[in-house]
Amino acid sequence: MSEPFNTPVQENEPVSPEARKKHKLWRNLFILNLCVTLLLIGIWWLPVKFAEINKTMDEPSMEATKKKVRRTWAAR
Repeated sequence: MSEPFNTPVQENEPVSPEARKKHKLWRNLFILNLCVTLLLIGIWWLPVKFAEINKTMDEPSMEATKKKVRRTWAAR
């Protein structure tokens, strides 16, 4: 089975070194873009979501649920 990232786009035609370099460049740019996107999500989106979860957990209805869960675990 061939690996998709190591083979040229068209296998029937001979591939020039320039085409291989271009293919490798685009692959590296894709990987870089993916890493930067994940980094930006980690920097901005995750902290906002954690703050929302924390705010939800601090609501009075959640406090009663937390106490009930604590009593349940303490009884074990």
